[in-house]
Amino acid sequence: MKQRREFLRRLSYILFPRRCVCCGRVIVPSLEICPECAENFTRADESSADHAGGCFCAAVCVFDYSGAAEQCVRRLKFDGARENAEFLGAEMAQAVKQAFAGKHFDTVCGVPMRKKNERARGYNQSFLLAKAVAENLGISADNTLLRKIYDTDNQHGLGRMSRMGNLLGVFDVPEPERVRDKTVLLCDDVRTTGSTLNECAKMLMLHRAKEVVCVTVAGTQEKNKN
Repeated sequence: MKQRREFLRRLSYILFPRRCVCCGRVIVPSLEICPECAENFTRADESSADHAGGCFCAAVCVFDYSGAAEQCVRRLKFDGARENAEFLGAEMAQAVKQAFAGKHFDTVCGVPMRKKNERARGYNQSFLLAKAVAENLGISADNTLLRKIYDTDNQHGLGRMSRMGNLLGVFDVPEPERVRDKTVLLCDDVRTTGSTLNECAKMLMLHRAKEVVCVTVAGTQEKNKN
């Protein structure tokens, strides 16, 4: 039986070789990242930070959006590499455990995306990340807590004020009773100015969530972009 399992494992590797989650290079089955990419991750400087004046109480960002982390996120978002969410979600969950040790989260949710983008992609990467984070934390994920009620211009390339105005009133909480008095862990892939996370958190808090904490895979150097 053991030999048969080993044979099937090897056969599976031949037919479906494991690839590095960052560069896509074929690697041995026991790894998730090739050695070159493993050395090309840059951890974010801040493990957690209060967001003064914002609607979420704190946020944690795992990596800088550069090098291998950027490759990994882009493969998840644009190359159909859904499996990357499992690796990234595990990293996000570990960062949450370290930054918010002892904090109880009632549920995890992702940021809704533009409907036409989700249809074109076939999935929402933030929802996949939220599911992976929840599994690693041993709590439930509920990606129906928030919805995006109309499409907006792409946030990429907009300044801080334009990002904020672009998102006003775009998110809704369809069933307020499901967030009332709950501590929500909100997940997304990349944090730039924080406008998207802040708008989502605002709606959750307006519907009487107890607290909203955010976690993202990566953060850019554009947080102070005007």
